[in-house]
Amino acid sequence: MILGDARIAQYVETGLLHIAPFDVKNVGPASVDLTLGHIIKKATKDINASPMVDNSDNYEEVDLFKQPFYLKPKEMIQGSTCEYVKFPSTLAGSIHNRSSLARFGLNVSEAAFINPGYEGNLQLVITNISSHPIQIVAGLRVCQLVLTEVNGVEKPYNEREEAKYVGETGVVTSKIHLDKEIKEFLQVNGIQSVTDEHIMLFQKSLFQNLQTKTAEILTLFQKEAKF
Repeated sequence: MILGDARIAQYVETGLLHIAPFDVKNVGPASVDLTLGHIIKKATKDINASPMVDNSDNYEEVDLFKQPFYLKPKEMIQGSTCEYVKFPSTLAGSIHNRSSLARFGLNVSEAAFINPGYEGNLQLVITNISSHPIQIVAGLRVCQLVLTEVNGVEKPYNEREEAKYVGETGVVTSKIHLDKEIKEFLQVNGIQSVTDEHIMLFQKSLFQNLQTKTAEILTLFQKEAKF
């Protein structure tokens, strides 16, 4: 069930949902408007094409308090909300565009889902889908947070070993290179510098692993069917 304004206020007032700073004026009928922090990051020419490589140093940081920034058509940047949030195990969230900005050509709905148990500044992937430059303005209400109640969460995000984004502050770029299957492949094979050949081997290992897991499940089903 999506939370309406009264339930959102109740969650915040009781402390079950933490949003700081919180402005009740930013609460809509079924969402909360969130604002853009003043630091953004843009990929440099040194960005590596492979998701298996740590690219965290290959971004240029821009402080919107110190200089204006115009997002070019088809260009992408990363930002974060001014608001720091803490989600209980009973809530999940999703980021949606503000209609007014979307009509202007700004898309901020890419990094869209927030798991129960997440904590940190929400990360925003911002793209200019228009044919004209768009100035990025710090503090602007840049997106809507929609909250949904969930049941049966045994292990929220912040308690999982594979959780890569816990307690994020500021702009945190992709950590896909820390995915468990990538880490395991690199460690097992002693790979320090990823090549195209390694990517090919990694792809094959993913499919082989999937086929093995599928075969194991089918065998289990067949055994259970005999009882």
